Amino acid sequence: MKHKIAISLNSSWNLVNFRSGLIEALAGEGYDVVGLAPLDSYSKHLKKINCTFIPIKIDTNSRNPFKDLLLFFRYLWVLNREKPHIYLGFTVKPNIYGSLAAHILGIPVINNIAGLGRAFSGKNKLISFITILYKISLHQSWKVFFQNKTDLNTFIKLKIIEEKFSYVLPGSGVNLIKYKPIPKTRNEKKIKFLLVSRLLWEKGINEYVESAKLIKKDYTDIEFLILGFLNENDSQYVPLKYLKEWHRKGIINYLGISDDVRAIMSDADCVVLPSYYKEGTPKTLLEAAALAKPIITSNTPGCNDVVKHMHNGFLCLPKSTKDLTEKMVEFIHIDNNKKSVFGKNSRVIAEKYFDERIIIQKYQKSIFNIIYENEKSS
Repeated sequence: MKHKIAISLNSSWNLVNFRSGLIEALAGEGYDVVGLAPLDSYSKHLKKINCTFIPIKIDTNSRNPFKDLLLFFRYLWVLNREKPHIYLGFTVKPNIYGSLAAHILGIPVINNIAGLGRAFSGKNKLISFITILYKISLHQSWKVFFQNKTDLNTFIKLKIIEEKFSYVLPGSGVNLIKYKPIPKTRNEKKIKFLLVSRLLWEKGINEYVESAKLIKKDYTDIEFLILGFLNENDSQYVPLKYLKEWHRKGIINYLGISDDVRAIMSDADCVVLPSYYKEGTPKTLLEAAALAKPIITSNTPGCNDVVKHMHNGFLCLPKSTKDLTEKMVEFIHIDNNKKSVFGKNSRVIAEKYFDERIIIQKYQKSIFNIIYENEKSS
């Protein structure tokens, strides 16, 4: 009999872009993999990676308890119908409501806390409420994975989980075969900085743009690029009209979105992410490291796991346009040999610590142990 694994995230885009390696590996081992996520333009791609797609409506921005109660019952209905042997939860609501439903149905659960996000950036009342929900939903889980030690310590301090059931993974990992250094196709002297991210204000978008304004006053051969998804229905995202205005004024060049950042990232001289969002370990930085790019990022948990100051880039103070500007100017002035060394060091860090296979093997081992224990006791 084939063992069925249910995996749930808050979007099909997330399933395809962040968990396709895991899905393909599990399907390759003979597991029947079912993806639970909202229907979007990426849902059709799941079939290509041997994942059966089941749409489940998740309002990620809603704080309405009645909507969340409905989500819980949706999970309960779908999981009861599908009867997976294991449930893998990623992102906040699938971790909370999907896990609760799975626990009630006696389905073993493995959670992944990929950063604390907005929930732990808000008011104390919201943090208290989310803490209670996490305590209820995670306390029976077989394993809870984290993407950095700071987040793990936060959950232990808040008494949400016990350390013996948790483990820190190297982010979501990066496919080192797919993401390998590509020689530049250009010989121009212009230096290109590139920010790749969901265009949330907390990713440091304003600081990046303000730094670009300052640097362009003194340098004419510098280009500032932005690539990433925006959501006009969410006030936490940068409005499109701002991007168009910055683009029109020549401050930045907005490239829109891309399903494959390799060519664009490879053509940049330095990848920048001045985030003060409560990250896990940013996928952008892992991809940049694998592509042997120098990186400038914030000295914050998750970001500073990928970048070592003056080794493969620079760490800047979060929310500081001044410090970000200084670090980018410093990068401009270092010689090409030093820039190349930074890039090579990034690739070494990616190979040593962030190989996607490390994450996949941890999941494979945990899944095997769960199935073995359940079959032994039955």
